[in-house]
Amino acid sequence: MIYLKKIKYVLPILGLILSGCASKYDYTIHKPKVLYKPSLSALDKLNRRNLGKRYVWAEEGPYCFDCSGLTYFTYGTMGIEIPRVAREQFRVGTPVPKSQLKKGDLVFFDTGKYFTGRVTHVGIYIGNGKFEHASTSKRGVVISSLNNLYYKRRYLGARRIYNFTPYYQNPYYIEQKEAKNNRLSYMSGAIFWRYY
Repeated sequence: MIYLKKIKYVLPILGLILSGCASKYDYTIHKPKVLYKPSLSALDKLNRRNLGKRYVWAEEGPYCFDCSGLTYFTYGTMGIEIPRVAREQFRVGTPVPKSQLKKGDLVFFDTGKYFTGRVTHVGIYIGNGKFEHASTSKRGVVISSLNNLYYKRRYLGARRIYNFTPYYQNPYYIEQKEAKNNRLSYMSGAIFWRYY
């Protein structure tokens, strides 16, 4: 009887302890919902939206990220599938020299305690020598400089997953603009001859 009374008090306490140890995060990989077509404006919008969000290991958004989760989410939201892990992301796309980086390129680093040349971190290049990345649990998603001594020493390379062409350099946009200008010049010529 005394044994049953003790169990009566121990079970709720044990339940509280075990539920406290359970993770509140879901570590299964979730494919992001496609919200945008791939474009520089969508990339900029996503980068602004994710800036300042928390770092949580093995999370890929939309509320918190680890480094490769941020890149996976950003590209996935634009309908571009890339691997989930930084090491695997380094194996896809086209290698890009540091001097030719463009917005949207992925930049890779070895941020391990001892530099071994193994990919352990990734970010998204945003222009002007800067990149956005899910840094640490203290800093979250931040913008850092590639010229920062820490990242400069640990830089491993970059990959171009998608060529984000500014809309005004897009061949379709140029063709449409020229067609519109031709229509306008034709119409203004027709109006001129109609009244004179």
